[in-house]
Amino acid sequence: MATEAASSLTKIFMRFRKHGKLTVAAGVSQDSPQAQIVHWLNGRYGDFVHALIGLLGSEKPNLQVTPLVRMTF
Repeated sequence: MATEAASSLTKIFMRFRKHGKLTVAAGVSQDSPQAQIVHWLNGRYGDFVHALIGLLGSEKPNLQVTPLVRMTF
């Protein structure tokens, strides 16, 4: 279950980054709700990356391979 969630989050964050959705649009105030959401998402993305790196650094081989295989599809 955790692996499926990690795979889904990876796909979502990859789509956001690909389409430039994790940046504040030009002319948008840093205090606006849009900017606050973008900053929050970037924070969660950083947390997710650190957690995924920890998962891939695990001593358990099945935890290392499964996320990588699922991320490629």
